[in-house]
Amino acid sequence: MDWSALPLEPLESILGKLKFKDRLACSLVCRRWNEALFSCPALAQTIVLVIGTSYGDEHEPEVLLRYSKRNYRLLAVELNNNVSSAKINRCLVNVLDQCEVHGLSLFGMVNSVFESIRLHSVRFRSLTELSLELTVDQLVLLSSVQELTMEQLKKFHYIQLYSGSAPASVAVFLDAPNLESAVIVLESLGDEEALYREGPLLELRGCSRLKTLEVDLKGCMWQNFFTTMRPKLERLLIRRASDESEEYDWDMLFGNMPALHHVDMVYSNDAMLSSLSRNCSKLKKLVLNGFRYEDGSFGDNINRILLEELHVDGRLRSVLYSNQSTLTLKTVKKISWSNVKFSRVQYVFVVDAPEVTSVTVRWCDYRRFQLRPGDQLKSIDIDYYGNQTVAPNFFRASLDQLHSLILYINGSSLALVGQMDSFPCLKKLELICSTEHHGYGISALFESICVSCLGLVELTIRNEHERLLHIENCHLIHLVRLEHLRVLTLQYITIINVSDDITLGYWVRINAKGCRIVDCAGQQTKFPIRCLTAE
Repeated sequence: MDWSALPLEPLESILGKLKFKDRLACSLVCRRWNEALFSCPALAQTIVLVIGTSYGDEHEPEVLLRYSKRNYRLLAVELNNNVSSAKINRCLVNVLDQCEVHGLSLFGMVNSVFESIRLHSVRFRSLTELSLELTVDQLVLLSSVQELTMEQLKKFHYIQLYSGSAPASVAVFLDAPNLESAVIVLESLGDEEALYREGPLLELRGCSRLKTLEVDLKGCMWQNFFTTMRPKLERLLIRRASDESEEYDWDMLFGNMPALHHVDMVYSNDAMLSSLSRNCSKLKKLVLNGFRYEDGSFGDNINRILLEELHVDGRLRSVLYSNQSTLTLKTVKKISWSNVKFSRVQYVFVVDAPEVTSVTVRWCDYRRFQLRPGDQLKSIDIDYYGNQTVAPNFFRASLDQLHSLILYINGSSLALVGQMDSFPCLKKLELICSTEHHGYGISALFESICVSCLGLVELTIRNEHERLLHIENCHLIHLVRLEHLRVLTLQYITIINVSDDITLGYWVRINAKGCRIVDCAGQQTKFPIRCLTAE
């Protein structure tokens, strides 16, 4: 088949489903496959030439480049003890000189990575993207601190993995005056204490044009990097932000970032949140993952910010207490509230959001958490998992504008769902049913959906586990009421007591993966839903 003869759209769709290593293999099959792959601009940008130990001599970069006229833009280099320095240096020189590489990724042992930086610093100056992933398993053996200037660099990604011994101090100073995006992450493969004992081996300088920053506030990065005014910084993600043994000058940090509009904090505390609310008046999106808000100022701090999105996730050690039992979010359009554990004295906490349009709620105790949406709410994604004794308070009111509902239930919470008569304008409903502990029937609930949600366009009901989830055919026949339905998905559900087919007078795309169909005699039969006409 002549792949290059296909139109661009289907070609990109076909090849886009392949993993990177498979696309790379396809490009080596023959000249035509290579040309077909590179005719798709979006795919061609993701083709990476790898230098390392994964390929034989016939697939070395020098050999590959003889057979390809392509201009490899991204280069990944694996540096470890199994690859000789001479081989790495030869490959780097050949590829960097022959191709217009704009993105370079170095990963492997720290000494090998920094040695390559030292030897090829002149060639690095034209790069716009640089990614370093270092594995630290021994003391860093460098004769002197390296200084590297990369004036063209726009994106920088740095990951430092500890697997044993503690490293030395800063080994490389990187000056990138035009940098726009930076990620600096410290992780551990064994010695967790090293994360708190040491900082990154590479330190950024300057970066006054920085717009996006993801960083660990550890070691040398704090004092030397964050004392600089960053007027263009818009997005900040802070990992391991708070430390019980050390408190930072948050007013200094956030005071240097007046343009922030998106902040994501992991392990934050009251002092951080208070300083953020005082100094960043342009903040629109706030993400809190793991926190300890215990002095009661949470409500005051959040109310001070004119947010459009608030995402609170307490899965990482968390506790919340607020002197104000009602949080009023006048400008918020999107709320995500998950796994929030309240202090013992915080019995009920109310979120009042009159302009909210989208709500996601996970693993909350609905006796203690309440939401007051206005009449703009269009999308809800909510679970009833756990030992719930009450339904969410806002399900008791009519949600006239709601278009999309994703609802997670189990056997215990099924009764709390009740009838689906509060959603007259619902277009899309996805019902995910857990049968982890026992099976159950959802016939009455299914009928109430068909009777009350007459505007449904998409309906999905899925069984998440292996126990029996069933619908009786006498309730299933109410499906004919949904005249606007175009997509029906029933997965791993048993339809029982089937006697006749259900004929729909309109076109519906049906997905019945894993469904069992049982007739009145208990015998297996064919799927009972038929469509009368095609659209």
